[in-house]
Amino acid sequence: MLIVPEDSEGLPDPATGIGPFKRGFLRLGEQYYHETGRRLPFYPVTIHEECLVIVGNPIYYNPLNTARQERLRMVYLLEETVKTMHREATENLALEPILFKRRTS
Repeated sequence: MLIVPEDSEGLPDPATGIGPFKRGFLRLGEQYYHETGRRLPFYPVTIHEECLVIVGNPIYYNPLNTARQERLRMVYLLEETVKTMHREATENLALEPILFKRRTS
């Protein structure tokens, strides 16, 4: 499932054009843990203007934190990771380790 959590009404980052992330999608981590007892991985994905798709390492939901704390932690990590991957792709650098990097046509 691909989720685009950007807030279309928020001010985008001037360096990347990426808007601030909303947190509601992270409730999936809470629900998944309650239903399965397992931690849900969230994969940061950057789709760059140069037709690059970059998928970073997963960031796992941590059920030991309170739900509010975890949503704040996760949204910060995911947003910053996506922005970093975008900036590094722009600079022709690769964030290691990259699980998937492919040029689209």
